Amino acid sequence: MMKHEFVYDGKVSVGLLAGLRCEMLPHPMGVDTPTPRLSWKLTDARRGAAQTGYQVLSASQPDLLVAGKEDLWNSGRVDSSQSHLVPFGKAL
Repeated sequence: MMKHEFVYDGKVSVGLLAGLRCEMLPHPMGVDTPTPRLSWKLTDARRGAAQTGYQVLSASQPDLLVAGKEDLWNSGRVDSSQSHLVPFGKAL
């Protein structure tokens, strides 16, 4: 699972993402589409918790992501509840 920040009742909270997938594969290798689609699940047991937006960062090294940086792609904040088959915004 991956930690992420989200806003709930006007407060920023940390939650968990689960089921991260690329083209419906949990560990993709050799994806053959230039614009793969990403999917994830929000795991939050609080009543009424829901995704209202997302930001996807892509980096060549995990250390960059841990620092909140990207060197390949940054979707910017996207106001959307979509979390299934979200297009990766940059052709690979």
